[in-house]
Amino acid sequence: PVLAVRAAGIDRTRRSGEGDVVPLDLSLGGARRWVIAVDRACVRRVAVTAGTFGIEGSTPPTASDPLWRLTVRGKDGRGTGTTRYGLFGHGGSGTPEHYTIWADMRAKTGPGACNAAVTVRTDHDAETVTARAVRSALPEWATTFGKRDFPLKLAYVATASLDGL
Repeated sequence: PVLAVRAAGIDRTRRSGEGDVVPLDLSLGGARRWVIAVDRACVRRVAVTAGTFGIEGSTPPTASDPLWRLTVRGKDGRGTGTTRYGLFGHGGSGTPEHYTIWADMRAKTGPGACNAAVTVRTDHDAETVTARAVRSALPEWATTFGKRDFPLKLAYVATASLDGL
């Protein structure tokens, strides 16, 4: 996936109750399943809008729009040392490829606290050359691991820093 902070889109005059609202552009790269994890220490609430990738004039949802999700409901990420709020999405061939993630920042965060504030994972039904070679070398009785409802084989991860914006 491509995940980039649209720094030119930060409108410092349109402040939320606490901090700036920062747009991040997301391109899924052909993925049909995705997960966005937002560090709740940096971001107060988050919204995802389809089809506004890279559009400088696009604006975040209004304050009362139900697209906004409060990150206070986030849970501890296993092994991450942070508490994150997760948003999940999936779709077929007719679903949008490009999204804007709107991060409503907290006003008070320490230096370095928002280094990897937004992480995106996209899942693809593809196999790397190395994985294919390993699978081919397995004995006949061995099988690849996968959940029945989540059989995709390849995941790409991208992170974005919200420090110093």
